[in-house]
Amino acid sequence: MTTRAQEPDYPWVLLSLLAGFAFLWPAVMNGMPFLFYDTPGYLGGANALAHGLWDAPLDWTAAPVMLGRSIYYGAFLYISLLTGSFWPAAIAQAMVSGFCVVTFLRYFLPIRATAILVGAAILGVALLTLTSLPFFSSFMMPDLFSGLALLSATALLLFWRQDHWHRRAFWIGVTAAAALFHPTNVPILSAVVVMGLIFCALLRMPRPWAAAGVVMLAASTGMVGELIFSAGVNHALGHPPIRPPFVTARLTADGPGTRYLKETCPDNGFLLCRYAARLPLPSDHFLWSKSSVDGVFRSAPPEERRQLAADEPRFVIATLRHLPVQTVGALFIGARKQLTRNRLNEFNYGWIERQFFHNNMPAAVVADVAQTRAYRLAMPTRDLSWLGRNLAAIATIICLWAMVDRRIDRRLRLAVAMILTGVLVNAFICGGLSGAHDRYQARVLWLLPWTAYLAIAAWALRTRSPATPPA
Repeated sequence: MTTRAQEPDYPWVLLSLLAGFAFLWPAVMNGMPFLFYDTPGYLGGANALAHGLWDAPLDWTAAPVMLGRSIYYGAFLYISLLTGSFWPAAIAQAMVSGFCVVTFLRYFLPIRATAILVGAAILGVALLTLTSLPFFSSFMMPDLFSGLALLSATALLLFWRQDHWHRRAFWIGVTAAAALFHPTNVPILSAVVVMGLIFCALLRMPRPWAAAGVVMLAASTGMVGELIFSAGVNHALGHPPIRPPFVTARLTADGPGTRYLKETCPDNGFLLCRYAARLPLPSDHFLWSKSSVDGVFRSAPPEERRQLAADEPRFVIATLRHLPVQTVGALFIGARKQLTRNRLNEFNYGWIERQFFHNNMPAAVVADVAQTRAYRLAMPTRDLSWLGRNLAAIATIICLWAMVDRRIDRRLRLAVAMILTGVLVNAFICGGLSGAHDRYQARVLWLLPWTAYLAIAAWALRTRSPATPPA
């Protein structure tokens, strides 16, 4: 019988490469990888750094230097653009996706060629036609890495002891990249680690303390990376970058923050009292509108922006103490809204996106974008969104069954529980603290049908061949 140590890697490497190329189908259909409002924000910092290092031209619109737009992901995109297009970045993301999915698949399916072929076919069809993974693999935003981070943390926690060093290094690299590329991935990873340890205790499995430490250490690279970036900006400009007050915008939009201001201003001492008459505003307007009518943060002078950002921790605590039930309730309402917002709207460009691209991107890039199907609103996102939502609903039921069915391997049950936890935590962090947007949940929605497929396939193959060890 073939053992794990004897099992050749090349069929899996080939399958990973094929999956990676297959995940590029939305970009191929579109004519180029997909861009978004925030893409210039990521590229702007990297472009400015390149300008300072070797006098590279400033092709991307300069924006205020802020935390939350990772210069590390921006550098990844900028290196791709040095070749003349976004295609290298999209190919790299798709390949990482392919290797993550196939490597995770190996843990639970038997080593038989028929199982590999059938499993790969079913998995490929599900992922390529009914999930959001190929779209986010082709998206020039770091959202893809939120879902991949859930896989990497789960793999490290469950299989640290048995994995070879190169596979450990791969998962650590994915985890660290996710933490560096977007700050929301750090609390998501932390929550998965905590829940993984709790589930291990409930299932009477050994607690993976060493692996948990490795995941948290990899996740901490996100915070260290921000500190390095802040120090660099402070050295270059004489002041640190600003973190936009996302939670303040959310609290005022949902009501508790606005009510607190109206009941306590001006005695509370917050600068936000000057803007209380404009509130409540939609959170995106609060943060990004430059109008003095329906904007706050971007419409304020630079020093007031800095003060609004600095006031956020105190403002959140003060609002929570003043209106605890309403504030916590708003968090849950935001999470519920986020769970139901998971369409693929960002992959067709409406008139607002088209105008933004024309105003904030180089003319050559805009000319390429204008030739795409997304620019003509011709990507099949509506039907795929409908199919994806319904498939995810069915998959959630299957995942809940897999968590409690004792016929399923305990580590697979634990993997399902950890991934479900991550999907739920993602909704709370994004919807509850920032605001419900389709891409925030769609970026991890593909994990539900894929995990459900994995549970069914592993259970069925184990039932047919109970003595066959997992790969």
